[in-house]
Amino acid sequence: MNSVETTLDTLVTDFEDSLPALLVAAGINDFTEYVKGPSRQHNQQSLCFYIDEGSPDIEEDSISIIIQAQLYGIDYDDSLKYLDVVKDFIFDYDPENIGYIIRRSFTYEHLPIEQKKTTFIFFNIEYTETLDSCDQ
Repeated sequence: MNSVETTLDTLVTDFEDSLPALLVAAGINDFTEYVKGPSRQHNQQSLCFYIDEGSPDIEEDSISIIIQAQLYGIDYDDSLKYLDVVKDFIFDYDPENIGYIIRRSFTYEHLPIEQKKTTFIFFNIEYTETLDSCDQ
């Protein structure tokens, strides 16, 4: 298990290294920024990474991550392309890259605010590893 900061740093780097080619292949632009925490620019395409603070499980070590796609000035159809590309990347992402064994849950919510204005997509992913008797 990695520290929270290391986990977020690794996720940001992995996404920033791999997503641009996948987005271009889907016919859409790369995100302007990949950041830990909130976007620094409200009028850009940003992919933001947060820790979702949940209750710890005594039997497992787990971490819940929220990834927020902020899509400014993107029409509805293109926002669905972003949803598909990021969703597929998360689904294929190896949890061992961040020190976990399995992806326990994965949900997303697509929130178009206005047509051809800002759309937010929230991905919530929980990674976990079972603790053995030495860890408890």
